[in-house]
Amino acid sequence: MSKTSITVKRLSLFVAAFAAACVLAGSASAAGNPFGVTMVRFSPQTSPAKMHSQVEAAGGLVVGDLSAIDALAVVPRTRSFDARLTSSGSVRALFPDTLIAGDGEADSPRGRGPLERSDRGSERRRPA
Repeated sequence: MSKTSITVKRLSLFVAAFAAACVLAGSASAAGNPFGVTMVRFSPQTSPAKMHSQVEAAGGLVVGDLSAIDALAVVPRTRSFDARLTSSGSVRALFPDTLIAGDGEADSPRGRGPLERSDRGSERRRPA
C-alpha cells in the first residue's frame, strides 16, 4: 500500500469522525447543554441500584450519581430514551441539565475565595 493511500484514508477517517461529532453535539450545545446531560428524578422509594438499572434498560448512560437526592445525571443514547424511562412508575421528572458558566476567577487552594496577585508575584486575599 502506498504512503499516499494511507494518508488519504487517515484524513478521510478524521473528517468523518469530526462531522459525526458536530452532528451529535449540535443540538445539545444550542440549548446550553453541550454534553447532552439529562437529569432524571425518581420517587424517594427507588433504590440507587434500581435507578441505575432503569436508566441503562432505557438506553442511557449514568454520568453522575445523585441518588442522595433521588436523581441521576444521564446521557441518553437512544431516541426513545425519554419515552422508555418515563413509562416507569418510579420516574418523577426528566429534564435537560443546564450549563452554568463560572465567573472565571480561580479559587484558592483552601477554598477561601478568589486570590489576587500583587506586582511582586505574591498572592493576597481579595477583600470581600
